[in-house]
Amino acid sequence: MPKKTTKEIDNRTLSQAVKDPYVRFAAAVLGQAAKDAMRGDRSAAEWLLSDQALFYSECVGFSHRNIERWVKGREYAKQKIYY
Repeated sequence: MPKKTTKEIDNRTLSQAVKDPYVRFAAAVLGQAAKDAMRGDRSAAEWLLSDQALFYSECVGFSHRNIERWVKGREYAKQKIYY
């Protein structure tokens, strides 16, 4: 039996969402914003609460409500800011 290449394995095991470059892009943008927010970038945290971030999270299949809770929880814990 011939050995399967990585590409053949990936195409068989990955979901359609992971194969879609637009979904991967949206996930990368959200991930980078989360990393920036963790480093203290307030504008990244504010962007994660925006309608654009809501759209990206829907494209990826993330719950935007969970993103909002995470951002607000981090901001509250760090700076005692109320929204």
